[in-house]
Amino acid sequence: MDAGIADDSLTFVDSDLPPITKSALETELNSSSRNKKQGHVFCGCCCDTRRAVLIINLLYFLLTLGMTIILLVGKEMVQWTASHRGKNDSDLQQDEQELAQVPVGRLLFLLAIQMALYACGVMGAIQFRRPLIGAAMMAYVIGFAIAAWYGHWISIAINLIAIYPHFFFLKEINSLIMTPENYPNEVYSFCCA
Repeated sequence: MDAGIADDSLTFVDSDLPPITKSALETELNSSSRNKKQGHVFCGCCCDTRRAVLIINLLYFLLTLGMTIILLVGKEMVQWTASHRGKNDSDLQQDEQELAQVPVGRLLFLLAIQMALYACGVMGAIQFRRPLIGAAMMAYVIGFAIAAWYGHWISIAINLIAIYPHFFFLKEINSLIMTPENYPNEVYSFCCA
C-alpha cells in the first residue's frame, strides 16, 4: 500500500478512511495526555498543590484571626481586672506595665495585613490567579526572612513548608498544567475523594 503524504494531511491510497491532518493528530495526542495527572503532589503523597495552598492559607488565616482575638481579649481582661481589683496587687500592676509596653496597635495592624495576604492566597487558589497566590507566598517569604534573621529554626521550617506548595502551584499555573479546565485531571488527595 502506497502512502502519499501531503503538506497537512496523511492519506492512504486505496483506503476508505478519511485523511488525518497533522493538527488533528497533535490535538489527539495532547488530549490523551491531558487525562493523566501531570502536576506536583504536595509532599509526594498528600494532595495537589491547589488544595495545599487552600488548606495552608485557610489554616494560617484562622490562626491569625485567633491570635488577634486573643490579643484583644487578653488586653481587655487585664484592663478590666485592674479596674475591678485593688491597685495593691503587685502582679497585676506588673502585668499592666508589661501590657503598656506592647505595641498593640502595631501588632493588630501587622495581623490584619497577614490575614489579608492569607485571604489573597485562598482567593487566588480558588480563582487560579497568580498575583493573589504570589502575594500570599510573599507573606511566608517575609516570615521566613524574619525567622532566619533571628535564628528561629522551627519558624524557618514552617515557612518553608508553606512556601513549597505556593511555588509549585505558581509553576503549574505558568506551565498551564493547573487551569480551571484541567483541574479535574489534577485533583489529588490521599484522604478525600
